[in-house]
Amino acid sequence: MNNENKNSEKSEDNLNPSKFSSQDISKFLKPQLIAELTKRNLITTGTVPELKNRLTQYLNGETTPNDFINTFNANKMDNTKKPYYKPNTFSGLISENIDTFIKKYNRAASINGWSDEEKIKFLPLYLEGPALTFYDNNESNLINDIKWADLENILLSEFKPTAQLDMLKLLLQKRKQLDDEQTINYVNEIESLCKRINPTMHESEIIHTVIKGLKPNIIRQIGIMENNTIKQLKDNLRKFDLIEFMVTGELDQSQTEIKNSIVHDQINKITEKFNEQLKISNENNEKLNKKIENLLENKNSNTNKNTFFRNPNLVKQNHFLNQNYTNNKIQNCEICLLNNHTTATCFRNKNNIQPQQCKVCLKNNHRTENCYFNNKPTITCQICDKAGHSAKTCRSINQNSKN
Repeated sequence: MNNENKNSEKSEDNLNPSKFSSQDISKFLKPQLIAELTKRNLITTGTVPELKNRLTQYLNGETTPNDFINTFNANKMDNTKKPYYKPNTFSGLISENIDTFIKKYNRAASINGWSDEEKIKFLPLYLEGPALTFYDNNESNLINDIKWADLENILLSEFKPTAQLDMLKLLLQKRKQLDDEQTINYVNEIESLCKRINPTMHESEIIHTVIKGLKPNIIRQIGIMENNTIKQLKDNLRKFDLIEFMVTGELDQSQTEIKNSIVHDQINKITEKFNEQLKISNENNEKLNKKIENLLENKNSNTNKNTFFRNPNLVKQNHFLNQNYTNNKIQNCEICLLNNHTTATCFRNKNNIQPQQCKVCLKNNHRTENCYFNNKPTITCQICDKAGHSAKTCRSINQNSKN
């Protein structure tokens, strides 16, 4: 019973190889990698990066029969182990590629040891959505007396986009190596596009297409070398990367990395210049503060000296002048609001004694020294005998004439 349970657990693990992601694999240690590879009958020898790469390829459906232990070779598998690698599913949506699905399905069938009849038999298990609907509608024609190669062509004609070939050619025409793209990855993608457009495309045409889309600085070096095969081209590109690393100490940088490096250097230069200017400014401020302190000290010392040596007679004279100015300063009367006398001398102030009659104009509302006609020629009216106006402007005549 225990052996049967172990076998069932192994078979279930083989049917569900994607219990963990490729990111989880990068965190595995060597004992964990060996354990997972052993469960899947994969080779467990090699370095840790090789073991991680082998397990990742297995999850992505990119393994080959050479990755498996000889005792579990796909051609010698026991029927109880089928299928132990699950192909991807295909639904027929626009975002999916029928070429990629068929390629991975054939790879899984080769690993699992399926015959052409088994490929046809297992196919509906990996179809869903519109693709499965198409298969159900034509099941009788797709199963009875048909070969796998013919079924492949039927699927391609049904789910391959009408203008896919034109789209691939346009994509290949505009495809250039990106700024942050590794050169070998770019070569592999161009090679894949060329073979999808024309599986029998000559290798020289593929090489020409690859070189045309490389970065300008790489083309100048690679273009003068012998690139008769794809392998030779890749070897030359690896040599170029090695030489660049030996000369510059780093691999070929993308334009984005170059721009970031330039901006970083410029920021550092601006920061250094700003710090120097700030330092100079602080030094100038310190010098200016010292000068101000010295001036204040000199001023205080001069003030003390002047006070000490001041002439006493001059001090008394200034005090007398200031006091005299204050006493003679004309102030507005707070009672009658006139400015020709003070409140204390105002005739309307009840506290004051009634002023005497003015000797000039003979009025008693002001004193003689404050009279308007003081120090002026005296004018006496010939009618009323009063000073200050003539007979022409006498009010007595005006009043009599009105009566």
